[in-house]
Amino acid sequence: MRVVLCDPAEVFAARLAAVLRDRGDDVTVTVEPPARPRRDTLYVMDVVDAACLAAARPVPLPPLLLLTDRTDGRVLREAVALGAIGVARWNAGMDLLVRAVDRIRAGQQYVDPLLLRASLTPDTAEDAQAVVNRLTGRERDILAGIVAGMSTRAMAARLGITPATVRSHVQKVLAKLEVHSRMAAAAFVLSRGLDVPAGDGEPIE
Repeated sequence: MRVVLCDPAEVFAARLAAVLRDRGDDVTVTVEPPARPRRDTLYVMDVVDAACLAAARPVPLPPLLLLTDRTDGRVLREAVALGAIGVARWNAGMDLLVRAVDRIRAGQQYVDPLLLRASLTPDTAEDAQAVVNRLTGRERDILAGIVAGMSTRAMAARLGITPATVRSHVQKVLAKLEVHSRMAAAAFVLSRGLDVPAGDGEPIE
């Protein structure tokens, strides 16, 4: 399958093209998306060019690998809306980009691992609030204590449970928020201005 790299600056595309050509691939570098894309050609381009290509409504839609410099979860939804069957980051490294090209040429999809992880985590305050609301009452008590900067012993005394039980709940909260520390859990709440509804114990202020 022929590969067409669309890059207005041509600098990045030239580097990727050199790597692919060294393997014997048929590669063309252009500065804009084609007016008449071919179904037997893989097109590699950014969101702007992909939007232009999609607006032309080619039928059938050609294989498309979308390149982006974003790392938020929304980019995957945009890629799907544009008809892309692969999405990768510009700065992912040549090895990963070549792997993406090979996967798509083999009839498979490719999603950059970092973008896949981002798509599975909340990327809006509304989504994040829903995650907090799904915590159990006791877990919300613990999260409120974390946000307030309370120690394990202080939370145990306030809630009438043992320190070991507090630590167990902390681990469950971290897992559900998909963070790795109490500081990150507090940042998850504070950076988004989230509300932590009262749980089973005495409200923590």
